[in-house]
Amino acid sequence: MKRLAFPTLILIIVAAIWLIYSNYESNRISGRTVDNFLGLNPDEVDSITIITPIDTTILYIENERWYLADSIPRLAEAPAISNVLAKSSEIEVGDIHSENPARQDEFQVSDNLGIHVSYYSEGKLLNSIIVGKPSQDYQYSYVRLSGEDAVYKAKGVLAFVFARERNQWLDRAIFSFSPDSIAAMEFIYPDKGYRIELTDSVWYLSKISSKEKNVADTAKIRVAKLLISSLKANDFINATDSGKINFDKIAFTLKVRLLDDTAYGLEFSEVKDDAHRHYCRRSDLGDDIFVIFTSVYGSLTRDISHFLP
Repeated sequence: MKRLAFPTLILIIVAAIWLIYSNYESNRISGRTVDNFLGLNPDEVDSITIITPIDTTILYIENERWYLADSIPRLAEAPAISNVLAKSSEIEVGDIHSENPARQDEFQVSDNLGIHVSYYSEGKLLNSIIVGKPSQDYQYSYVRLSGEDAVYKAKGVLAFVFARERNQWLDRAIFSFSPDSIAAMEFIYPDKGYRIELTDSVWYLSKISSKEKNVADTAKIRVAKLLISSLKANDFINATDSGKINFDKIAFTLKVRLLDDTAYGLEFSEVKDDAHRHYCRRSDLGDDIFVIFTSVYGSLTRDISHFLP
């Protein structure tokens, strides 16, 4: 019995030390707090790199617009970037939660498991953080600065801010202007086309090939303007769309002219297979291709008779 008692005592002492140390680490957050842990000024950041276990995303600003680096520059969603910069400059931490490198996997802040976020200004690294999992109560997130062992608890669930799929960073807005700013709309098909135009506060409807005009239904025009002025993509092209897109043959073209004579054009490709997905592009946004689902496409491609009283 005496031989068993000594090893048992040793185990009890080791367990007690581990428990005390673990509780000590867990309670260190209750001390001081640090606002703007990364010391960032959002106005200085012109590039952000986000590395997750499955992808690397590079976002950069050019001519006051944010883009996602890809095979072609792709316009990024401004509110998403603003949210990243705001949250990054507001990260608030307490005292060090752990300095044990062996526990980094546990908090998902290791180099292999964490979300690496780096901020740059004119090519200079401003700071870099690794964002890990949320706490059990979802009030905090585990974070550490790149190259350091210290792990902190930061207020809020931060992974959702950074861990987006590539397409989720892209700007879905196709058009974004006031519906009341629209002065004319043209709906053009391979074999026909018609125009809706505002003249002396009255909306008129006419075939493009004819000078004859008819007064249009104001209520239906209002619905069309609301749809077009805030038109958003339902999705973006992916590998499954390969071979289905043919912009050599245009199925439908939408042209919009505003009161200040600003003009917009949207071309829809002929669809070879899946009619549920319709592919369109704007001439002023490079080669980016948007996907519109049939429900929206059908609302855009109304027959001329739809707009008659």
